[in-house]
Amino acid sequence: MNEKGFTLMEMLVAILLISILLLPLLTVLHKELTSDYRIHILQLALSLAQGEMEEALDVKFMERAIKDRTREVHLGNHSFRVVRDVVDGEGKGEPPGGTDPLEIKVRVYHSHEEVPIARLITLKEEW
Repeated sequence: MNEKGFTLMEMLVAILLISILLLPLLTVLHKELTSDYRIHILQLALSLAQGEMEEALDVKFMERAIKDRTREVHLGNHSFRVVRDVVDGEGKGEPPGGTDPLEIKVRVYHSHEEVPIARLITLKEEW
């Protein structure tokens, strides 16, 4: 009986060897995809923070006082909380009379998390 082909045991050993060889590659691929996702979230958060800061610093908005603000932003499947804090002496723990020049802080959070993804801080001279 001279049959050609593979036995079931030979096939199982071959699959096992291929799996063992592919495991490190899949681990690296998983890390890269996770890293890309984090970078994407960071880019979205920084873009939101920059937009909020630009609005606070825009000259035409200086006709009225810059105030603290919190808003929810939904981008695709992601929800963010954008917080603008103006150190004007009105908030808890702020120096009386605020700071000179005016200090503006922007923080971006995932909607229900307590640790910010992105932070921007700047100073603005009063006009």
